[in-house]
Amino acid sequence: MTISALWISGAPGAGKTTTGWRVFRLLTAAGANAGYVDIDQLGLLGPFDRLAGAAPHVVKAENARRLIDTLGAHGLRQMVISGVVDPDLGEPRLGPDATTIDLTHVRLRCDWPELRRRFLDRGSGSDALADLEELARHLDRGPADTVDTTSRDVDEVARELVARHTSTRPGRWSHARSVSAAPLPTTVIHGATAVGKSTVGWELVRRRWAAGRATAYIDVEQLGFHAPGYDRGVHAAAYAAVTRGYEHAGADDLIVVTRDADLVAEAHGGESPNRVLLDASDDALSARIALRSVESTGRLPGDTLLGATPERQRAIADHARREAARLRRSRAHDAEIDTTSTTASEVVDRIERKLRTPD
Repeated sequence: MTISALWISGAPGAGKTTTGWRVFRLLTAAGANAGYVDIDQLGLLGPFDRLAGAAPHVVKAENARRLIDTLGAHGLRQMVISGVVDPDLGEPRLGPDATTIDLTHVRLRCDWPELRRRFLDRGSGSDALADLEELARHLDRGPADTVDTTSRDVDEVARELVARHTSTRPGRWSHARSVSAAPLPTTVIHGATAVGKSTVGWELVRRRWAAGRATAYIDVEQLGFHAPGYDRGVHAAAYAAVTRGYEHAGADDLIVVTRDADLVAEAHGGESPNRVLLDASDDALSARIALRSVESTGRLPGDTLLGATPERQRAIADHARREAARLRRSRAHDAEIDTTSTTASEVVDRIERKLRTPD
């Protein structure tokens, strides 16, 4: 069966991720069987100077193809992808093996004053404006099907894309046989909401890159956007597919952040990843949740903290405290590190020491 894929691209600030996420939500609200991924989540592998032939756009495209094929085996009908395509090609390429994927590419653009405003409003630095303007002008000269978002809101653009380029095909998930995750040395960083998993994981992978070790970074939750309903087996299959893509690209090891360390362990089958549990005091978790509700730097799809009301923050904090207590009792980890009053760099120092000399 052919799987439809809509790739929404554009310059940084054009609205790719926000629009792609809204398209996915509109599809699922209409009862469609659909998935979503931000392409940047499929290319976090470095340092590239060590990986012959593994340029970032190539890795992303190959992982997108693997992800779609894997979800397709479980019943996927429609995939939504958001993210930059290779500027040298102008059009996304999923490779010669993507024979069952019907790919449509739409580029979002907006006039320079508006693009500049959006770019700065999201916290990006002004030192990148010259490069952004050059990229935007380059993309505007390309042949892609283009939607101008200069004076349009996200809902309007998303509804247009749903009407023009998607179908609300329903379908249940099936439990097809899935391959296990790549047999690479894997460090799993997990913990309660807002404990600092992503911050610490990113610091750890950057340190591995600086040391010249070919390391991939995976945020497992970013591979779990699918409907109708959440299916843990489908999520595990998506994770395993991406690990195989990174293995093929030359990764020596994986740094994985997740709320569900058991899902990762199960995906690895007989292999046993190193589990690092991050912990923090109740007061620290509450403070971080309040801060992230107004300063979520990642602005990742599915972020339930950004813009949370005080009442919602309290509910999330109550859940995080219970979650932290449960994880402390579980003892299903190789190392436990309190992050209450430590920096990400200090936590990474402790992780590296504990993995070298386990208790």
